[in-house]
Amino acid sequence: MHTAVRFPTRIGALALLDGGYWDVHDDPDYDPSLDLEARTAELHGRAEQGESWDASPEVIAVVMQAADQEPCSALLPALNSSEIPVLLVRATEPPEYESIRAHAVDRFEPAFQAQR
Repeated sequence: MHTAVRFPTRIGALALLDGGYWDVHDDPDYDPSLDLEARTAELHGRAEQGESWDASPEVIAVVMQAADQEPCSALLPALNSSEIPVLLVRATEPPEYESIRAHAVDRFEPAFQAQR
């Protein structure tokens, strides 16, 4: 999204694959007070408890820090103004995140009403 907003004439279309429509602050378990080191340690602890992800705790912690500092939702007005066609494909798993995803879609869709 950041690249599309910064260079809209170079982007013909944008597909968001379960990203770019929700912010880390949408997750009630997200703790914005953690710095990168503490977030990484917290994720390592969760991994030791049996939680697993498609990326390492270090990668996830960096992505969460970046998303905290530059949330994608702040880019929605500029992305809409660019008139770049956007396709959002959102996940349905895990089901316990459905309310978070639904809230994020409710914020995302109005930004693109003019494109319909």
